[in-house]
Amino acid sequence: MASLRSHLPQGNTWSLGAGMYRIGRKPEENEIIITGDKSVSNYHANIFCRNVFSPTLTCTFHLEDRSTYGTLISTPDGWQRIHRETVILTSGMQLKFGNPNGEIFEFVIESDNCHN
Repeated sequence: MASLRSHLPQGNTWSLGAGMYRIGRKPEENEIIITGDKSVSNYHANIFCRNVFSPTLTCTFHLEDRSTYGTLISTPDGWQRIHRETVILTSGMQLKFGNPNGEIFEFVIESDNCHN
């Protein structure tokens, strides 16, 4: 299990498990809906879990950018823009969808057990 949390005071938190979660502005196309920022694409990105056997079954979460303007991810060297790429998410990683001055989201791994 994992979660994606908004850093806004009244922001949302979405629980993530096995499966794929679509992120974007359109409620009818996405499980994680980000409104109020036109730089977020209608269907911006996916977060999904891949099963990995090493030596036990665990989930590795990935972010796949499908957007027009890209997604910013936090790195030790600062923010990095990815566009039409897939990256492995690590617990504590911060994300911005579209606008570099936009809302900050934090990805948190609560358990790497694939059966939660």
